[in-house]
Amino acid sequence: MAPSSPAMPLPSAGDTVEGRHVYRLGRPLGEGGYGTVLLGRPVGAPEDVPAEVAIKMLSPRLAHKTRRDALRRELSSLLAVEHPTIPR
Repeated sequence: MAPSSPAMPLPSAGDTVEGRHVYRLGRPLGEGGYGTVLLGRPVGAPEDVPAEVAIKMLSPRLAHKTRRDALRRELSSLLAVEHPTIPR
């Protein structure tokens, strides 16, 4: 069983999150087993950064190391695939 951690609210529309750049979150795009996917728009990013991105927010109940590692593997797999239905 994974160690429990205090419940933290997930960021939602209007909040900002930081990754490679800072993004302002927009409307939800979908929800699945790992969490919720939200529309993201970069804040003050260089021109070569896409105007809109999909940001997957991992569900707090899955936010332990094993699940994070699985999400990283999923990301690596997705980056290797070119298809119009897979967001970049």
